[in-house]
Amino acid sequence: TGPITDYAADIRLATSGVDRLTGRVTLAGDAAAGRSFTAWLGGDPTPLFLPDYAAFFGPDVRLDLAGAHAPDGRLDLERMLVETQALRLQGRQALAADGLPELIALQGTVAAADGGPVLLPVATPTRVGRVGLRVDYDAAAGESWSARAEVSDLDRPDFDAASVTLDGSGRITRGGG
Repeated sequence: TGPITDYAADIRLATSGVDRLTGRVTLAGDAAAGRSFTAWLGGDPTPLFLPDYAAFFGPDVRLDLAGAHAPDGRLDLERMLVETQALRLQGRQALAADGLPELIALQGTVAAADGGPVLLPVATPTRVGRVGLRVDYDAAAGESWSARAEVSDLDRPDFDAASVTLDGSGRITRGGG
């Protein structure tokens, strides 16, 4: 009971007596002064998934987050990294007190080290040669945002394509509705 001002939790997920994911989550500060948080998890979760997905996850999965939540409601995700054998997603994001983004800097890749197809861990069997993702927005530089996702060698039972590119852009404006 009571306020949490300096908290740490050690995380351990084990099966058959073997650690699969371990790490630590921390929370410091309070609502009046602001809170900071971190999370780090890592390990080899491949025994937890169907063998077909072992190449996607691999033996060294990592999650690394750090951020702060200000008293006015602003949320700053200063560091974000999600990494598996086939996936790397990293970046940072800041949300203003009104919930609108102030900053988005996100880059991601899905690819096999050997250049072969990657089976994605989704319900419908889906393989890709490579996926690239980038999302950019900085309110300090203006109202414009942009995003691009590129997929090569998409292969599903109901659809396939040599390449798919999705581009997006727009403006994020504050005030006046």
